[in-house]
Amino acid sequence: MNALQFFISLNSMKFSNYRNYSALIFCIIVLISMSGCFHEEGDKGIIADNKAPSIADIETLSSSIKLIPVPKECMIGNIMYSKSYGDMIFLFDEGLRKIHCFENGTPCFTLDKVGRGPEDYIGIGAFTYIQDSRELVIFEREKRLLKYYSIDSGGLQRKMEIPFYANAMEYLKDGEFLFIRETDKQGNTPAVCLYSTYEGTVRTILPLRDDQAEMTTDFSFTKKCDSVFFGISSYSTALYSFRANLTEEKTIYFESNALDKNYWSGEFDERKEEILTNAIVSGKDIALAPSFLNTNKTALSFWYINAMGQAHSTPPMNLCIIDKSEAVVYSNVRCLSLGVQNLQPIGVYGSGYVSLLFLDMIKPKQGTTLGDDVLRMREMGLDTALMVYEL
Repeated sequence: MNALQFFISLNSMKFSNYRNYSALIFCIIVLISMSGCFHEEGDKGIIADNKAPSIADIETLSSSIKLIPVPKECMIGNIMYSKSYGDMIFLFDEGLRKIHCFENGTPCFTLDKVGRGPEDYIGIGAFTYIQDSRELVIFEREKRLLKYYSIDSGGLQRKMEIPFYANAMEYLKDGEFLFIRETDKQGNTPAVCLYSTYEGTVRTILPLRDDQAEMTTDFSFTKKCDSVFFGISSYSTALYSFRANLTEEKTIYFESNALDKNYWSGEFDERKEEILTNAIVSGKDIALAPSFLNTNKTALSFWYINAMGQAHSTPPMNLCIIDKSEAVVYSNVRCLSLGVQNLQPIGVYGSGYVSLLFLDMIKPKQGTTLGDDVLRMREMGLDTALMVYEL
């Protein structure tokens, strides 16, 4: 049983609600992290522990917050994650197998071609965006195909087969993509690899273990400052950037919240399911790895899974902000104007994040900017909005 199958088996024991199940898988399998343009000379180690968690109001933490209404015709089903490129935000709806595109806060395109026709796809395993050509590129896992769709015309521009299966991908430039490659029967081994669509060549950038590749999903990568940033988890998590070459930026140490070293040692592979099960059912706080790593001019921030013992609901993610060598962990990021507790991200945007709000599930305060915005959206018959906030 691989790591994903094991996590899915936990669902049959403890989770029956579909939204909670999807959010659980979304959160738990984030054993990879994303970062922004951040590099510090000297010691690259950062200790991120949760010994004294605290509460923060996003209106205090954030330098700017805006709400983007989601039209009802978008038919939000189960948003797995988002990706952002400049002023473009792409929402991946896993349940309906759609990708919704917003440009400057306005819906401009929805990729919705599920089927078996010449321009259709069966599923979306990963996606990225090519800004120069304004093309949304998906990886159709079932056929190992890259499919390029114009966000202006909506039509399929071209497609090509690649020689491996992938969990995650991001476009670099000049026809080159960065992938997380999986093990397969054709002899491919797990790795971060660079694939040239022009030359059809594959270059291994960083070899991985099977479980590291299996636990990686498409929201592991983010493109920022012409580089792709990502992290690979072990007992400590190494954060990398790739442009022309691989650069190790930082190493995250979770200390008392880390998963047992025996899980990662390679000496106890036959006990890995047991070790992971014991950690999850123990109720102890465990930080599996950071996700949605981002930066502003002075600080590094990321989110990570912590409260695994709360199996009756979506496992919350904690926000960690590191300024120089000091790490502050927030176990509850709330928005008082909207009556929201435990605000959770779905993706990176600028120097901050994107969260999805279900307007009928929050309690906006009249007389506040955000509260009045939500009340106006409700009057318009809307039930979903994106909250975009800079840190």
